[in-house]
Amino acid sequence: MSDDDMVEHEAGEAGASTWYPGEAGQVKKGGHILMKGDKPCKVIDIKVSKTGKHGHGKCRFTAIDIFDGSKHEDIIPSTHTAHLPFVNRAEYTVIGIEDGYLQMMQDDGEMKEDLTLPTYPEDLGSQLEEAIETAEATGKTVVVSVISAMEKEAVTSFKTVEV
Repeated sequence: MSDDDMVEHEAGEAGASTWYPGEAGQVKKGGHILMKGDKPCKVIDIKVSKTGKHGHGKCRFTAIDIFDGSKHEDIIPSTHTAHLPFVNRAEYTVIGIEDGYLQMMQDDGEMKEDLTLPTYPEDLGSQLEEAIETAEATGKTVVVSVISAMEKEAVTSFKTVEV
C-alpha cells in the first residue's frame, strides 16, 4: 500500500456510556437510578412487593432528580435491569463571579468557568453569592461541591474555609 492509499481517520468521542446496567433489586436507598430514561435521581424510598403467582417481585422506586429536585416514581421487576448513572463529585475553589458564571480553580490549577450560579435549591445561588462577597472581605475562601451525571453539571453545596 502506498502513502497515497492511506486512509485518514478523524478523532471523535470515546463513546463512553453515561450509565451502567444493574439489577433493580440491588439498588439501595440513597443510591442513584435513571428515571424517565434520562433523569439521574437519588433514591429516597424503595418498596418491594413479594413475588406473586405469575412473576417477579417488583421494586417501587421514589427518587428526587439531582439537578432540579423534581420527584419521580417508577416500578421495575426486582430481577430486571435498571439503568444506573455514573455520578461524580468534585470540589473547586471559587475565585469570583463574572456575568453570572462562577470562576473556579481545580486542584491542578486549571480554571473552570462554565457553571452558572445554582438554581436548585432555590436559595442556594443567593447564599453562595453572599458567601463569596463575605469571603473576599474577610480573607476566606469559598469551596463549591459540583455533581456531574449524564453530561450535566451543577453546584450542590458550598463551604467557607480559612486560607
